[in-house]
Amino acid sequence: MARARRERTVREVGVMSETIAEMLIRKGQEKGRRQGRKEGREEGRRQGRLEGRRQGRKEGRLEQARRSLLLVLTARFGEVPSAVAQTVNETASLERLTSWLGRASTAEALADVRIRPED
Repeated sequence: MARARRERTVREVGVMSETIAEMLIRKGQEKGRRQGRKEGREEGRRQGRLEGRRQGRKEGRLEQARRSLLLVLTARFGEVPSAVAQTVNETASLERLTSWLGRASTAEALADVRIRPED
């Protein structure tokens, strides 16, 4: 009887050891997931801020190119037709705006700048 009780106690201790080990593993996994989520959120915020800055700088360059082009067009050719101003303001290509600005600085007439809506 003492032997049976001892064997049962050994089995219970073994089960408790496994249970404690499983609990420690589970807690470690939960801690790892929390840490991973935290690091993921921080990385996401960093990337979001960088992308926001890039997008803001791009929009700023586009807006400046639009203003410069309209200023040169007005100075060289007088009042800019609303269709031309609308095309300039709707253009999202910095290269296209820069090209028009270059032509506007030397063109004899507004039509020579060849400002056309994007296809």
